[in-house]
Amino acid sequence: MQQAITNQKTQTTNATQKLRRDKAKNALLETKVSLEIAAYEVSKLIDEFSKARTDSEKAHVLNRCIRYLSQNCMSNLGLAQLANCQSELLITEALANSKK
Repeated sequence: MQQAITNQKTQTTNATQKLRRDKAKNALLETKVSLEIAAYEVSKLIDEFSKARTDSEKAHVLNRCIRYLSQNCMSNLGLAQLANCQSELLITEALANSKK
């Protein structure tokens, strides 16, 4: 009976670990997509910068780039989600190791 309970706890821990790993991988994939979108947007701004005729126009393009990165890119990277996934993985591993 005790062995069955131990096996069930192990299976539950393994399932939890897999869910947390999957969540972490998805967070990384979401971050990658956000970075790819940001790279595309910055590429468009580079083209605009190249076409700008005056330093004032170039400065305006740079300002738009800074605004885009600070308002859209940083919030879309999901840094908090990545940090949460990291801590969940470490907690799960620590719990699994403490039961050994």
